[in-house]
Amino acid sequence: MNRAEFMKILRSELRRLPEDERNSALEYYEEYFDEAGPQKEQQVLENLGNPKKIAGQIKADYAMQQLDQEEMPTAKKGWSAFKWAIVGICSAPISIPVAIVLVCVAVAAFITFVGCAAGVIAGIIGAAAASIAFLVLGVLAFPAAVSTGIMLLGIGLAGLGVSALLGWLVVWGIKALVSASIGAIKRSNEKRKARKLEQEKDAADWTYKEEV
Repeated sequence: MNRAEFMKILRSELRRLPEDERNSALEYYEEYFDEAGPQKEQQVLENLGNPKKIAGQIKADYAMQQLDQEEMPTAKKGWSAFKWAIVGICSAPISIPVAIVLVCVAVAAFITFVGCAAGVIAGIIGAAAASIAFLVLGVLAFPAAVSTGIMLLGIGLAGLGVSALLGWLVVWGIKALVSASIGAIKRSNEKRKARKLEQEKDAADWTYKEEV
């Protein structure tokens, strides 16, 4: 593989990225080759490794950048980051069975989380609806049986209070879980970036020593 082939593969793998992100990444590696010079092209290619793996890392970094834009990302940005993470996994130089397993696990975890959240929310809405029904029954029963009306009103008010509390706890729990997940992904991404910078630093030191 030579420089032209490396850049062609990298450009093809990054074709789904926004144009400015894609051009920025391509310019970085073009400059990397230019600084090393034609005589050290093969050494640079060995240091960089597989362009598909590099493209996968760039896509994953882009997904993290989307999450970094807001402390609590919107559903649209969260889905965008999830999509790019899946793309990054699929583009990584690993075997197809492993990629399929990773994608299936990620999708299953996402569906499970959404299903559990939807089930809990539906339960809270049902409890709130039942509480409102008790309030209505209490109002209707009040003229005929005061004690029964008071009891039904009390049950309804208590049910609404518990439903509101549970709703608040669910929202808080979802935010905490999402924040923790994003934090874990960011920490993993920062470690990967640190390793990448260390590798680039070692490559730069190696190039400098060769020139000396």
